[in-house]
Amino acid sequence: MKRTRLRRNPPQRPAYHAEWKAEHPFCWRCGWREGQWSEVWPRRLETHEMVRGPFRHKAFFLPYCWIRTCNVCHAEHFDSMPVVRQLAYKRLHDRKHYDRRAVNRLRRRTPSAITEYQVLAEVEKLKLAGYVPEGGNE
Repeated sequence: MKRTRLRRNPPQRPAYHAEWKAEHPFCWRCGWREGQWSEVWPRRLETHEMVRGPFRHKAFFLPYCWIRTCNVCHAEHFDSMPVVRQLAYKRLHDRKHYDRRAVNRLRRRTPSAITEYQVLAEVEKLKLAGYVPEGGNE
């Protein structure tokens, strides 16, 4: 079976992805919004999938795997960020679709591979570092 790369041949996002993007019109890490001035050009908002590797195709269709980010933060931070920290951003900004157990299962781990305690510890680290979630749920 021939392998396809997502960058060259991404699957079509589902219709509810547009609704999810409208609910999250800014980068969850830096707060940048479309239309805002930026030193980096071109700058755009993207959707990052928390799940990598062979399971990423499934993550394209599951809102609990999505993170809203600008292309700068996507390349510099989210691509190398531990999943537990990505779950902390998800918990702060998208509680409606936050499901760490489902993310663990999709990654072929036990549902408790990353615990809620670990995610809450990351949330506290973000807050202690001065991170204030724009439009967040906490």
